[in-house]
Amino acid sequence: MNNATITMKPSKIKPGQEIRINGRIGFYVRRYPTQSGRPAINIIRVPDYAGLNGPDDDGSCQISDYDFSHKVTRI
Repeated sequence: MNNATITMKPSKIKPGQEIRINGRIGFYVRRYPTQSGRPAINIIRVPDYAGLNGPDDDGSCQISDYDFSHKVTRI
């Protein structure tokens, strides 16, 4: 087997599915497609990140399609 990087397309994952990013477990929330010159973004929620930005922080993060496809794996 070769050492090719396996990429995941953000369009192939459904909201609520568990994902792994940087060794942490999280959940996929939604994808905002490209609009009027803005790049597409994905919203994920990682419970380990909750509370890092104050007590109301629920651990939600924005991630680009490129980073999503290279750093996220489905569980």
